[in-house]
Amino acid sequence: MAKAWAALNRETQIGVIQSEREYRKMSALVDKLIDEIGSDEIGSDEKHELSGLLSVLGSLIEQYEEDSVLIDDAAPADVLPFLIAEHRLKQADLAEEIGSQGIVSEGLNGKRKLNARQTKALGSRFNVSPAVFL
Repeated sequence: MAKAWAALNRETQIGVIQSEREYRKMSALVDKLIDEIGSDEIGSDEKHELSGLLSVLGSLIEQYEEDSVLIDDAAPADVLPFLIAEHRLKQADLAEEIGSQGIVSEGLNGKRKLNARQTKALGSRFNVSPAVFL
């Protein structure tokens, strides 16, 4: 087991993350593992041979983020564009929650505020509190 760990550690340097450089390195390793084996396969198979490694890396990254990464509150005007990009959506994809593409565009450009029904629908769609849009 010691030889296997030494070989893995030479390749990856897995350990407690103590710097931004190490954080980026571990995040890149997670991305690489997911790319190599396919995110659908990993997500649906907890018995996959690499799922334990991904779990450990995820825990190390999460701990570093909790201890070291400060995330400012986002301005409501920045939240919706971020979520649209993150979910690879188009403005037209939000017609059910907000209304026509024109209304979505006006909301994104700050020309129109979202109402309570719209914020509630967006919160449900993106699994966030409606308050992030206010």
